[in-house]
Amino acid sequence: MVRQSKLVNSDNVLDYIDAIAEIHHLAYDDGHFTSLFSLGVLKNYYLELISYSDVTIVVIDDNRVVGFLISGQHVSKGIASFIKHKRFYLANILLRNPRFLFQKLVTTFYSKLFSSTPTKASFRLLSIAVSSQIQSNGAGAFLLAELEALLKRENIAEYGLSVRLSNIRALNFYIKNGFVLEKSSNGTCYMIKGLA
Repeated sequence: MVRQSKLVNSDNVLDYIDAIAEIHHLAYDDGHFTSLFSLGVLKNYYLELISYSDVTIVVIDDNRVVGFLISGQHVSKGIASFIKHKRFYLANILLRNPRFLFQKLVTTFYSKLFSSTPTKASFRLLSIAVSSQIQSNGAGAFLLAELEALLKRENIAEYGLSVRLSNIRALNFYIKNGFVLEKSSNGTCYMIKGLA
C-alpha cells in the first residue's frame, strides 16, 4: 500500500470534495447533526469549511482518498458562513429532528449562562474522518502527524479540538495520540495537545 497526503486548497478542492463528503457521510454516526445532511449539502458544508481552513489534508491510499482533516485558527467561521447560507435547510432539519433542536437550545443557553473560553489553543482541529473500511489502520494517526509537522514548521505550539463525551472511540483515539483533557462542558470534551 502506498500512503500519501495532499494539501487541499481553493485550487484543487473540487478534486477532493466528493470523496470528503462521502467519507463524512459514512463515518459520522446518527448522533451527529451533520449525519442528516444530503451528500450535496455536505459538499457545500465542506466547501465553506475549507475556504476558512488554514490546513486541510487528505490521505490517499493506493490512489484513493480514504480520510481527511480540516483545521485552522478561524475555521469555525466556515460553520457560521454555512449556517447563514443554509439557515432554512438547517431549520427544517431541526424541526423534523427535535432531539437536535433540544440539544441546540441547551447548548446555547448553557454557553450564554457560563460564557468562558473553552480552550486556550487558538488553532483547532475541526473535522477528521477516515473511511470506515480502513479505520484502525493508522490513517487517522497519519493525518495528525502530517498536520503536526506543518504546525511545528509554523511555530504553532499547540492545537485543540472538541468531541462529544459519548464518542468513546474518538476520545480513545485522541488520548492515544497525545491529547489531554482541557475541560468538559455540556456533553462536550475539550482536548489539547502540545507540540514541544
